[in-house]
Amino acid sequence: MYPNTAQKERPEILPEGSWGWFGQRAHDGVSMCHLIPFSFIYSCDSGPEVTAFSNNITPFSVEKMLGFRRFWSNKSLDQSVSGVEGQRFYSFLDTLKKPVYFLCYRSFGELENLVSKQKNFLIVAVPERIKNFFDNKIIFRRLLKKLGIPKIPGETAELGNIRFPEIVAKFGRRPVVQFPYGSSGLNTFFIETSEDLDKIQKSNIDKTAILSRYLNGYSLNINAVVFNDKGQISVHVSQPSLQIVGPESCAMRETIYCGNDFTSVRFLDSKIVDEVREYTRTIGKMMAHYGYKGIFGIDFIVHEGKPYPLEINPRFQNSTPLQTLAETKEGAVPIVFYHINSFLNEYVLKDYLNENNREVVLSGSQLILHNLHKETCVATGHVKSGVYRVKDSEIEFIRDDVTLTDSVAENEIVVAGGMPQGMSVESGAPVLKMQRWGSVLGPDLINLNAESEKIAKFLYDKLKLVPADSMSAVPCEFGHTGL
Repeated sequence: MYPNTAQKERPEILPEGSWGWFGQRAHDGVSMCHLIPFSFIYSCDSGPEVTAFSNNITPFSVEKMLGFRRFWSNKSLDQSVSGVEGQRFYSFLDTLKKPVYFLCYRSFGELENLVSKQKNFLIVAVPERIKNFFDNKIIFRRLLKKLGIPKIPGETAELGNIRFPEIVAKFGRRPVVQFPYGSSGLNTFFIETSEDLDKIQKSNIDKTAILSRYLNGYSLNINAVVFNDKGQISVHVSQPSLQIVGPESCAMRETIYCGNDFTSVRFLDSKIVDEVREYTRTIGKMMAHYGYKGIFGIDFIVHEGKPYPLEINPRFQNSTPLQTLAETKEGAVPIVFYHINSFLNEYVLKDYLNENNREVVLSGSQLILHNLHKETCVATGHVKSGVYRVKDSEIEFIRDDVTLTDSVAENEIVVAGGMPQGMSVESGAPVLKMQRWGSVLGPDLINLNAESEKIAKFLYDKLKLVPADSMSAVPCEFGHTGL
């Protein structure tokens, strides 16, 4: 068992060799260490939880090299692996027991190039070309039509050819503009005025976008896995979670992803949950015919009791590690094992999956806070990763755990993914994550509850983000300056 965790013992079911995590967030990898014996975690963020969690894991970090936090993407990992940090990583790989399994948030070109030259390396993720195909939201809308699954009314058009009065007349108040690629809500825009449209058109005049009707309602997210079961395509579909999108206390824009809430799903109409799961299963089987396997997710909007699929996330999702922790707590098969099983043809986990597969009700939620300033800021304060107790009007640090384990009480939260004092963070980028077993949403299943608002304010006050232009350089824990 790893130190600083009361999680259940790791099942000894994986093949021998070395395992590593590649992804934007180090905490995602740490959240699966009770299941997978990682030798390394390669992340975009600085990942202070890695060294706090275990001395047996070697960390690699884009952010730690730069001393600056951005709204990271996998492109950042791709560039890093071909740079100085990548050279250190290649030398480290020579020391590992073979074969080496790369469990990835998503695959990317530089890693695929590395693995193609080695017989004893395996990427546990679909190739980037397949991932990119399903990432395209225009293609997804065409596939929904082919499957007979309802989609939000809309059309595609070159952005330079559209005019505000025309799209309002066609799609109603607050039409939505969405580019084919993009995650976390970064490339989705609600158009309130002609000025909003002008602002987007200035830098995207020749780009094709999806124009659609704005539907109010709550958002659902679901994880699923496509795998081959005795020659037949199967899709393992899990419990969905409510998705937290754009609360003013956590994000600058109302389209920005800010977390998930599994706990509050119990308040939903079971017919809606069943319909979401059935749509997901149908879409997963279609994906398999295009060569897809492994984990994927789908975002939905539920409007007037009817779920509409918005996009496929052909990869791990931000909700996946949280779901893995929740499944472990309930004694169910963690979804990550279904994903791994779909790639290990020579070593399958079928006995384990068959013996332990059962339906459970999941709980747990997470909230991601972002830099709310319109400019780059410096963290002049610091939020220590760990467990905090929430009681009445008081929030206090109580211990050094870094994952949401079954020892975390209902009135406790886990804070992770933070930044060292003195680090700079660009406008809108994530600054930390809070997780708990209870709910973060209020009764409307859209807005945060009062306690979550209070926790967010407490964490922002501790972090003390100050616009970088208003101050001189601040020493950073990693030896870089914060500016």
